[in-house]
Amino acid sequence: MFFDPIIVDRILVAAALILPILGVLALKRRGIIIGAFAQWVIIGAAGPILSNLDPKHEGGILDSIWILGGWIFCLIYASLIYVTIKLIRYGLQRIFRETPQHQSPE
Repeated sequence: MFFDPIIVDRILVAAALILPILGVLALKRRGIIIGAFAQWVIIGAAGPILSNLDPKHEGGILDSIWILGGWIFCLIYASLIYVTIKLIRYGLQRIFRETPQHQSPE
Protein backbone atom coordinates (compact mmCIF):
# COMPACT_ATOMS: atom_id res chain seq x y z
CA MET A 1 0.00 0.00 0.00
CA PHE A 2 1.26 3.44 -0.87
CA PHE A 3 -0.33 5.30 2.06
CA ASP A 4 -0.45 4.03 5.62
CA PRO A 5 -4.03 4.46 6.95
CA ILE A 6 -2.78 5.48 10.41
CA ILE A 7 -0.67 8.32 8.99
CA VAL A 8 -3.51 9.47 6.72
CA ASP A 9 -5.89 9.41 9.70
CA ARG A 10 -3.54 11.52 11.82
CA ILE A 11 -2.99 14.03 9.03
CA LEU A 12 -6.74 14.40 8.46
CA VAL A 13 -7.43 14.82 12.19
CA ALA A 14 -4.65 17.41 12.51
CA ALA A 15 -6.01 19.33 9.52
CA ALA A 16 -9.54 19.15 10.94
CA LEU A 17 -8.36 20.58 14.26
CA ILE A 18 -6.08 23.28 12.82
CA LEU A 19 -8.22 24.68 9.97
CA PRO A 20 -10.94 26.16 12.25
CA ILE A 21 -8.23 27.89 14.29
CA LEU A 22 -6.71 29.41 11.17
CA GLY A 23 -10.15 30.40 9.89
CA VAL A 24 -11.06 32.20 13.10
CA LEU A 25 -7.67 33.92 13.31
CA ALA A 26 -7.87 35.14 9.73
CA LEU A 27 -11.57 35.90 9.31
CA LYS A 28 -12.71 36.58 12.89
CA ARG A 29 -16.44 35.88 13.27
CA ARG A 30 -16.90 34.69 9.68
CA GLY A 31 -14.15 32.17 10.34
CA ILE A 32 -16.47 30.28 12.67
CA ILE A 33 -18.70 29.23 9.78
CA ILE A 34 -15.88 28.66 7.30
CA GLY A 35 -13.70 26.78 9.79
CA ALA A 36 -16.62 24.64 10.94
CA PHE A 37 -17.51 23.81 7.34
CA ALA A 38 -13.90 22.88 6.52
CA GLN A 39 -13.69 20.65 9.59
CA TRP A 40 -17.01 18.96 8.78
CA VAL A 41 -15.93 18.25 5.20
CA ILE A 42 -12.50 16.92 6.19
CA ILE A 43 -13.86 14.55 8.84
CA GLY A 44 -16.75 13.56 6.58
CA ALA A 45 -14.31 12.70 3.80
CA ALA A 46 -11.96 10.88 6.18
CA GLY A 47 -14.33 7.92 6.57
CA PRO A 48 -14.52 6.95 2.90
CA ILE A 49 -10.82 7.68 2.41
CA LEU A 50 -9.86 5.40 5.29
CA SER A 51 -12.31 2.73 4.10
CA ASN A 52 -10.57 2.67 0.72
CA LEU A 53 -7.12 2.49 2.30
CA ASP A 54 -7.99 -0.14 4.89
CA PRO A 55 -10.67 -2.72 4.02
CA LYS A 56 -10.97 -3.65 7.72
CA HIS A 57 -12.13 -0.11 8.54
CA GLU A 58 -15.73 -0.33 9.72
CA GLY A 59 -17.28 3.09 9.96
CA GLY A 60 -20.24 3.36 7.62
CA ILE A 61 -22.79 4.11 10.35
CA LEU A 62 -20.48 6.53 12.14
CA ASP A 63 -19.74 8.30 8.87
CA SER A 64 -23.47 8.70 8.23
CA ILE A 65 -24.05 10.07 11.71
CA TRP A 66 -21.19 12.53 11.22
CA ILE A 67 -22.59 13.75 7.90
CA LEU A 68 -26.01 14.34 9.47
CA GLY A 69 -25.03 15.91 12.80
CA GLY A 70 -21.30 16.56 12.84
CA TRP A 71 -21.78 20.17 11.76
CA ILE A 72 -23.18 20.92 15.25
CA PHE A 73 -19.94 19.76 16.88
CA CYS A 74 -17.93 21.72 14.32
CA LEU A 75 -19.84 24.93 15.04
CA ILE A 76 -19.38 24.45 18.79
CA TYR A 77 -15.65 23.77 18.34
CA ALA A 78 -15.11 26.81 16.12
CA SER A 79 -17.17 29.00 18.47
CA LEU A 80 -15.08 27.90 21.44
CA ILE A 81 -11.94 28.78 19.50
CA TYR A 82 -13.40 32.23 18.72
CA VAL A 83 -14.29 32.86 22.38
CA THR A 84 -10.89 31.63 23.56
CA ILE A 85 -9.06 33.91 21.15
CA LYS A 86 -11.24 36.87 22.21
CA LEU A 87 -10.53 36.17 25.90
CA ILE A 88 -6.79 35.87 25.28
CA ARG A 89 -6.73 39.15 23.35
CA TYR A 90 -8.82 40.88 26.03
CA GLY A 91 -6.51 39.58 28.77
CA LEU A 92 -3.39 40.68 26.92
CA GLN A 93 -4.85 44.15 26.35
CA ARG A 94 -5.64 44.49 30.05
CA ILE A 95 -2.17 43.33 31.05
CA PHE A 96 -0.42 45.79 28.74
CA ARG A 97 -2.77 48.63 29.60
CA GLU A 98 -2.31 48.17 33.37
CA THR A 99 1.45 47.69 33.22
CA PRO A 100 3.10 50.90 34.44
CA GLN A 101 5.14 52.61 31.78
CA HIS A 102 8.73 53.47 32.51
CA GLN A 103 9.00 57.17 33.08
CA SER A 104 12.00 59.04 31.90
CA PRO A 105 13.95 60.86 34.63
CA GLU A 106 13.29 64.59 34.64
